[in-house]
Amino acid sequence: MPVASSLETVLFRQHVRMGRGVQQRAGPRLRLIVELACGAAALLSTVSLAALHARYVAAPEQPVARALSEAVAQMRYAPTIRIVLTAEDHAGCSVTTDAAPGNTFWFARDRGVALLTEDARRQLRIGIVNVKCGGKAVPRFVESESVVANAVLTGAGRGWLKAERSGELYDLSVSSSNAWAVAGRAAFVLFATSTLVHYTLRETQARMLRFTAELRETISSRRSYARLVTRHLLDSAAFAPIMVGMLAFLFEFFADQILGLTILTLVWGVELFVAVAVRARASVLFLPQILMAYLAALHCYLFKWPFGFRYVALGACILYILHACCFFFNRHELKALREGSVSAALPRDTGPACDAVSTNRRSPPRRHSD
Repeated sequence: MPVASSLETVLFRQHVRMGRGVQQRAGPRLRLIVELACGAAALLSTVSLAALHARYVAAPEQPVARALSEAVAQMRYAPTIRIVLTAEDHAGCSVTTDAAPGNTFWFARDRGVALLTEDARRQLRIGIVNVKCGGKAVPRFVESESVVANAVLTGAGRGWLKAERSGELYDLSVSSSNAWAVAGRAAFVLFATSTLVHYTLRETQARMLRFTAELRETISSRRSYARLVTRHLLDSAAFAPIMVGMLAFLFEFFADQILGLTILTLVWGVELFVAVAVRARASVLFLPQILMAYLAALHCYLFKWPFGFRYVALGACILYILHACCFFFNRHELKALREGSVSAALPRDTGPACDAVSTNRRSPPRRHSD
């Protein structure tokens, strides 16, 4: 049996096992509740993202930005601004002479000055302008780093921002590109990531099946399998540079290691779900395009607004993907398994074959000789 057909058979068995497990552990009502809950949570996340974006990114007229505008006038004497989000119960921000404990951010025009520690600044006698904000200036349930970065862009302009708590350094000279540049970057990153993940997933599974068959044959013939295992390990090690390069590629584009790793995991999960569970005709025709559209929308937001609420957008994208997978799996995949439209002989219902369609066409009339 060819490796491709045997791989498809193994994936179909996993699909049947998953379908039976879902039907045994969750009834139709519970599956519908989960599907509707994912959809409602996705819509709520979208509304929250739109509200946060409108308040802090599109028009960040907030106390932090106004206080930073006053602090910029003093940067000719002190090249560093220290922004402290305290636990005080007010939403005001002001320029002060002394520092206060709290969530601290450092802003400077130069990268080297922003990276200096507080002791190094004191030894070099670098002046500091202190901006103190109350605890209500930035709500606790939002990403404080995104709020402060957009406020600095509005009040102080370009430069470098360092978050002392997380240690992240933000290059505020990175501006949002136009629509065509954003669409091109999103398409390139999404195409490259999905292609590499699809290739790695297919090749590793095919090689594992080939290794299993060869190992079974070697053991049955009572031969040494050390050479076979060594060769398989060396073949599998060839995919390690691909994964490392893929992670480095995403880290370079997103400038956030956790975000890049999460997006890679999300793409990997989508590819695995499509390979295993997308088999009914409606799912094959529509679900991959819908999932790709959700991922493309996420990439466009991340590239258009690099200092937006990235993790809120990521959460909304994950919820939309979960809703789409639950919708098609409950309404099409389980139905196809019950009706037998997908089986071991026909593991994917991709529609009528081309030759079957051609035979249904009306054949031209034949001439009969007199």
